[in-house]
Amino acid sequence: MKRLTFFLLIAGCTLPPAGSEMLVKLSPTKQKQKIAFLQKKLERAERDQKKAEEEVEFLNEEMKQAELALVRRIVYETEEKLRKFEENPSNRYKFTENEVSNLFLDEREILYRMIQGDPTPASIEAQGVLDQILRMITNLSDEPEVESRARRT
Repeated sequence: MKRLTFFLLIAGCTLPPAGSEMLVKLSPTKQKQKIAFLQKKLERAERDQKKAEEEVEFLNEEMKQAELALVRRIVYETEEKLRKFEENPSNRYKFTENEVSNLFLDEREILYRMIQGDPTPASIEAQGVLDQILRMITNLSDEPEVESRARRT
């Protein structure tokens, strides 16, 4: 029993001190150096974090601009097709109410997502494009050529 107690006492004395106990055993000069080192490391990490946040913000805005450009292109191409249909009545396509209500569904979701949150130049542009889409849908649904499902059945 004496040997076991002696062994545990010796083993306990040789363990390195934990975290803050180690700093207490350092000289004041070494402690100051350690603090300065940790301060520089913290400042570098904060700088890197700020850069990463700015990069995320920049990429988010770039993605919004790309999505907005895509939606604008789709709206423009659809408007052009509708103009061609109006110019040539024999090629006129007759929309059903369901088709009109589902027109630009994905694009409207993209624009709605862009509008949510803080106002940015992209969100303001998105609101304008969404208004344009809604006017087009309203005009198409008001046209007499729109066939309702009730009339077809």
